[in-house]
Parts: sequence; C-alpha cells; structure tokens
Amino acid sequence: MFFVWFLSIIWLVFHFETTKTGLNVQATQADDKPVNEWGQGWPIVLSSLVGIALCLSPLPFYTLIVLAPELAKEFHWTRAQVTGGFMFMTLGVLIGAPIVGLLSDRLGTRRVLLPSIVFLGLLMASFSVMNGSIWMFYGIFLLMSILGAGTLPITWSKAIVNNFDGSRGLALGVALTGTGLFGFFAPPYTQWLIDAYGWRVAYIGIGLLPIALSFPLAYILYHDPKDVKVNPKTHKSSTQLPGLNFAEVLVNYRFYLMLISFLILGAMVSGILGNAKFILMDKGYSAQMAASFFRGAGLIGLSVLVGRLIGGVAVDYIWAPAVAFVFMAAPAISCLIFMQSDSSVALNSLALILTGLAAGVEYDLMAYLVSRYFGMKSYSKIYAFIYVAFAIGSGGSPAIYNKIYQSSGSYTPILKLAAIGFLSAAALLLLLGKYEKFNDGPSDPL
Repeated sequence: MFFVWFLSIIWLVFHFETTKTGLNVQATQADDKPVNEWGQGWPIVLSSLVGIALCLSPLPFYTLIVLAPELAKEFHWTRAQVTGGFMFMTLGVLIGAPIVGLLSDRLGTRRVLLPSIVFLGLLMASFSVMNGSIWMFYGIFLLMSILGAGTLPITWSKAIVNNFDGSRGLALGVALTGTGLFGFFAPPYTQWLIDAYGWRVAYIGIGLLPIALSFPLAYILYHDPKDVKVNPKTHKSSTQLPGLNFAEVLVNYRFYLMLISFLILGAMVSGILGNAKFILMDKGYSAQMAASFFRGAGLIGLSVLVGRLIGGVAVDYIWAPAVAFVFMAAPAISCLIFMQSDSSVALNSLALILTGLAAGVEYDLMAYLVSRYFGMKSYSKIYAFIYVAFAIGSGGSPAIYNKIYQSSGSYTPILKLAAIGFLSAAALLLLLGKYEKFNDGPSDPL
C-alpha cells in the first residue's frame, strides 16, 4: 500500500511538472531565467512529508489506538481515562500553537522546528516510565503538546507556500499525505513492538521515530531561502516578506470568515468521524458490520489521502474558495444519508467517503487560503490562530455528538445541525473574494 501511494505521488508530481505551465514561474535572479519550483523545492516537500507524518497530530493519535488496551490493563484505567489524554493534548495545542506562530515569524521556522522535533520524541518516549498515575499521563500529554507544537503543519507548510506558487496546492497536498501514510504504518508497527518487547519499549520505539527520521531530514533538507533571518547583532529580523502584518489581519473581515468556517468544519467533520461506527450501529448495523467499514486502509483513510491530493491539485487551477465549497458542502449529503434508516451499504459508504474527502482537504485549504489572502509576513501567526479555532471545534465535538445522542436517543438531531454547519462553513469561504496581490503574488484566477 505504501509503495502504491508513493508511486501515485511521484506520478502526480511528474505529470503536472511536465504538463502545467504554471509550475515554471519567473523568479528574480541574476540570470533572470525561469526557475523550476519542484527542481528547487522537492527537498522541502520530502522533509515536510516525513515531518508531518511524524508530527504532534498523528504520532500520539494513531499509536494510542493500539496502546490504549495495554494501558487500561496495566493500570486499571477506564477507556475514557485513557482517551482523556487527547483533551490535554488539545489544551496544549491551544497554548503552544500561537507561541509557535509568533516565534516562527520572528525567528525563522528552523529555529522553532528542530528543537520541537526533539522535544516531541523525548516526551513521547517518556510515557514508558509511567507509574500508574493518571495525572502523570495527562501531564506528559500536556507538556508534549506545548513543546511539540512546533512540529505541526504550522511550521512545515511555511517553506512550501514560500517556495511554491504555481504548484503550491499540489506541494501542500503531497506533504500533507504524510498523516494518512503514517495512519497505515503506525498500528502494525506499534503492535509489533508491543508483542515483541512490551508497551514500555513500544513508547520508546515510537518516540525514536521523529528523532531518527524527521530531525535529520529536516536538518539536511528543510532549508527555506525566503525564511526569516535574524540579525545576530540586533537579534531582529532582517527579512521583509510580502503580505499583511498581524495588526492589519486582525481588522480584516477575511480572517474572521476563515476562523468561523474552520471552527465549524472541524466540529462537524470530527464529530461524524469520531462517532461513525456508532452512527452506523444506530442505523441497525451490527458492531462487526459497522467495524468492517474501517478495516485495513478503510474508506475514510483512503478518502483523506485522495482529498489531500485532489484538493491540492484543484486549487492550483481553480479559485480556492470554490474548491472548498465543493469539498466542504458535500458532507451535508452524508448527513442526509446517515439520517435515513434504510440507506444501503453503498450509500453509507458514499457518506463516509464524502466526509473523508472533506477531512483530507482541511489542512491544504487552511495553508493555501492564508498564503493567498494574507501573504507571508505573518503567515505562521495567522495559520496558528485558525488552526487553534479548528482544534477547538474538532476537540470537543465528538463528546457533544454523544451528549445529544444520549438526551434524544438518536443521532438525527445533531446530523441535521451538522448538515447546516457544513453548508454554512462552505458558504462563508465564498465571501472571501479575489486573492490579494502582494509583491510576488499570483494573478487572480477570477
């Protein structure tokens, strides 16, 4: 499966490299010749793909799925106590992400990214020394999320949007497939470590991944010639990037449209995906039949990967808010399907696919829209705040879905609300208007 996906990625890059004229953009250099974006930028994309695969978001999530039963058995914790670690992870991201955004724009991305990779790996490995205190478990999650927030796409995506213009969407899409690829690799790798050495060694083996893979690749390959450079004498930035400063962004209506849209989208997508099995069981499927939708790669996992790539390619050709509307409004159809008690297996599969596609395009759109409408001057800070809004929505919504289910005895009320939410979030982005034009900005597709 990994081989097939990497071949697909390579083919996409090659195909659009040779057929799309937009991939060759004029750069102001001494020889004044066109510069091939992929020829110069592939090291950034490769290191970002691996770095995002092993960043704060997927690393604990995909591995705790396998480790949770071991922890519950060892320390007599409930499932709710174990998964409660994600609440503290969300809290840590809310604290850490804005700090990461601020430091990245002031000091440069590498100065934030490299130490954060090491902190993430060490703190992930530190779960191996737990003594049974649930608060120690939560404390590690919180500290790891604050110090490891520098590994989120907030940092990795900055060099991509800085160095890709005509194929920016494709480059983001390729890099962001890392989370899906790790989702295939993580469960069997974690289970093998547990079976061979036990859960404590498994945590050490997981913690070594970002240190052994992400760090050296980032150190060698992740160099952004357009990133912020700090004057060693004054300790101030000597780089002037095009775009709006953060004060200007705070009075720009587009910033709040994005905040609200991604807050709603995060809540709706996470709520459905986090409860998809229970929604299917509520429709009359047995637990075994409902689980069959998620075996192996799963409809959702494949849909997320496809959404990342197709969405990334699409925004290079089409006005991004229009692409967003298609992907983000489509899960409203999923909600209508899930509300029908007699919908077929094929229709329920379609509902999961549409939701997975929306989940796949989220991060692509977030990075792309920020870069096109606000420029690069305060990119990391802006991205961080929108990411925090998204995290707030996605972090609390699964529990809200279940609360409404417990009070009403059905998922139908929340699915009706979700359908409205998807349409509203998608429609808000249509109000963004034309792209802003900065010093090196693109021509508007409208």
